[in-house]
Amino acid sequence: MQSNRWLLSLFGVAALVTVARADVVQDWRNAANYPARVTAVIWGNTRLDANHSVRFGSWTVRFAAPTYVAAYIILPQPDTPVRLIKIGNEIADQSPRCSNAVAGERSCFFQFLLSPLQGCEIDTYMGSGVGHTSNSSGFAIPCPTALDLQQ
Repeated sequence: MQSNRWLLSLFGVAALVTVARADVVQDWRNAANYPARVTAVIWGNTRLDANHSVRFGSWTVRFAAPTYVAAYIILPQPDTPVRLIKIGNEIADQSPRCSNAVAGERSCFFQFLLSPLQGCEIDTYMGSGVGHTSNSSGFAIPCPTALDLQQ
């Protein structure tokens, strides 16, 4: 009886470890992978995660928290729905941080456009707190080669 409890406890811990593991996902454009927590965004040998920031032109992007939620979004449009993956939202502690010598530091988010347009960008939020608005002048970035996802 005692050995059964020990074995069940071991399986319980193993299940928790398995759930918390992040996997490098090469087919990150696949809707079946979402929603998911993102622990890293990868561009070839460059990695953005809680320990490593990245630079895009005059902007530095960092993760302020260890993970962020990524969502696969379909926006209805008159002709063709827009499909995209978004990482981050307007709540400051749920978004990466972008800083620029002129603009300062602010919350930002990734948008990976899938269709009908394709491309990747970062947009920043103006102001602070809940309800601040997106800046309409996002900037283009290379699309990632992979994402580390916890599903």
